[in-house]
Amino acid sequence: ADLDISLLIHNVGKRYPAKFDQLSISEICTFNNLNVSTNLYLSRFVLDKMVRRNKGGGDSPVVRSGVIFVGSFSAIVPRKYYALYTAGKCFGEILLRSLTEEFKDQPIDFLAVRPMLIDTESVSWMTVKTSQVSASEFVTSTLARVGYDRIAYGHRHHEFFGPIARSPIRLFMP
Repeated sequence: ADLDISLLIHNVGKRYPAKFDQLSISEICTFNNLNVSTNLYLSRFVLDKMVRRNKGGGDSPVVRSGVIFVGSFSAIVPRKYYALYTAGKCFGEILLRSLTEEFKDQPIDFLAVRPMLIDTESVSWMTVKTSQVSASEFVTSTLARVGYDRIAYGHRHHEFFGPIARSPIRLFMP
């Protein structure tokens, strides 16, 4: 069956809580397959369909599509034990930025999002949650940015805290 896909959201990521040199080759390969390879394969599969859906010609209306890559603020401000996770999130954002250039003549909007904390199980262990937002708040804010931005933090709280946390005076991050 030929799928009609108009929106691809890359939101995959796993963090291994260990020093990089303590990870096994198997763990690194598993990480690579999950956090890097899926971005490549899904992008290849879906972008082809997004381009073909607008090749109808004639009076066929142009249908916009979108690709969102949910990165992470931790890819901008490195932290210990995040080496593989950070590398995967950086890879995804650079891939998306490159695809933006390759497909700029197509009606496809690309958005890289660098959220801080989103209230999910993956951050339940954290004690300081200064900029945390709910998953539904994040999704609503992010979808509203598609077509307007290329890179964003995803939510107004993250837009506010992002530049502060990136500054040399990291007030909110250890």
